[in-house]
Amino acid sequence: MRNAIRQVLLLSFAAFLPASAFAQATPANAPAEVTFSSGSLVLHGFLYKPDGKGPFPAILWNHGSERRPGWLPDLSSFFTGHGYIFFIPHRRGQGRSPGEYVMDQLEMAARSGGPSARSRELVEVMEVQLQDQAAALEYLKKVPEVDS
Repeated sequence: MRNAIRQVLLLSFAAFLPASAFAQATPANAPAEVTFSSGSLVLHGFLYKPDGKGPFPAILWNHGSERRPGWLPDLSSFFTGHGYIFFIPHRRGQGRSPGEYVMDQLEMAARSGGPSARSRELVEVMEVQLQDQAAALEYLKKVPEVDS
């Protein structure tokens, strides 16, 4: 229970830190670019591990809808510096993962069918994106250094 409380406090604290706090953190280990399956696609992501043998608690980062979510070295430094594995999976169509970019899908739906078509497409896209995050979580659970 104490570990769960510590994790919630750490994440809550990190959410209110200015970006400069991450930039001043100790440089993170280089990430490993990893792949994982979601349906018929092979998606990509970046996995950072703290120094040591573990097992370590892990954070699954859910990026926004940016086309290139990146690898977030400053943010990863913060979390690995506190003993967490930090995983940034790139959902389909974003970053290094194949597929159609989510915002392009929504724009195309809006052009062809108006706001209601865009809303329907948004629901469908979010369901698929959630499947990608669930696949990323399943991958993360199998990383040997992760404390399940």
